[in-house]
Amino acid sequence: MKKKLQNKKPFFSIIIPCLNEEKTLPNLLSDLEDQTFKDFEVIVVDAKSDDKTVANAKSFSKGFSKFQIITSSKRNVAHQRNLGSNLAQGVYIVFMDADVVIPNNFLGELCISLEKNQADIQTSLFSTDYPRLQENIAAGLTNILVILTNIIKNPIINESMLVVKRDCFRVLKGFDEKFHNDEGDNLVRRAKQTGMRYVLSRKPTYQFSYRRAWEHGFLKVGFNVLRIELMRILKIHMDWEKTEKLYPMQGGKDYSKKTL
Repeated sequence: MKKKLQNKKPFFSIIIPCLNEEKTLPNLLSDLEDQTFKDFEVIVVDAKSDDKTVANAKSFSKGFSKFQIITSSKRNVAHQRNLGSNLAQGVYIVFMDADVVIPNNFLGELCISLEKNQADIQTSLFSTDYPRLQENIAAGLTNILVILTNIIKNPIINESMLVVKRDCFRVLKGFDEKFHNDEGDNLVRRAKQTGMRYVLSRKPTYQFSYRRAWEHGFLKVGFNVLRIELMRILKIHMDWEKTEKLYPMQGGKDYSKKTL
């Protein structure tokens, strides 16, 4: 009996893509250690970080029953998520960015929500990591945009926390790595086209980091995001280089100490 329990597949596979996240990753791993729901594995996918990300991750290895750190040769978030998913054993895959913050009952509530919604793919609304006015306004506006686009059947999602049933993710053949920052939107659209059930849930919420907005300016980042999403909705192609300039994806090194 003991051997069977050890070989039991977890309910969740938590996949965390990382690039120079020595400061934020330990916070998320600590949050995961504190979860009241324990039936999960953790897979950290590091894109050859230049800092102590991997060393810091290794220090948490004994805190989980199933924990892996793998290296990605590409610094591409979609590629890193796909790479981690190849090793995932859980019923559901939970993709989390290294800078999110979750309460200790998050996974337990997520399990209840998924079973209630019978979701194949699910995301949720979010709050901010600090109770500052700019962040509260930004989070409120972003959540409204997410809700409205979901109503009009052309959903925009926040890829920082996305849950997908493992079997469905493999049918969809993972994220399309050609997309710069809306690979999650593309995944949801493809899922809906194949008849899979997508749910935007109001609970459980997680805390999203606005460090990019603090570094580059809330108005500038907000305008750039709206520009990118408008181009997507209008089906106007924007090449990788231009999108990267508007919304840089360089990992933790892109932000100064004041924003973390």
